[in-house]
Amino acid sequence: MRFFSKIVTLCNIAFLIAAVLRIIKFTSTVKANPNTVQQTNFFVGTVLILAVVAVLLNTIFVTIILILRLQKKEVNIPKILVYGNVLIFPIQMWYYFFS
Repeated sequence: MRFFSKIVTLCNIAFLIAAVLRIIKFTSTVKANPNTVQQTNFFVGTVLILAVVAVLLNTIFVTIILILRLQKKEVNIPKILVYGNVLIFPIQMWYYFFS
């Protein structure tokens, strides 16, 4: 569970970077045809994929943490990771489903 929480945290950081990149418009279009898809460099593409995966992983993480807390089992994860992932969860839900 500790490793999974670290993976979820990295994906959540990628989500925050992707949100900033969306504001900055960090993409460039191909000049050949106006109907082409926008190109992104390797770094931006990787961050965007991790950001989309972050929603799924964070949903699983928050569900597992909630179940463990309801069963009153001890969670052996640093609290900063748990609080950070749980706090970013509503932001992700709003960003992907309501904005």
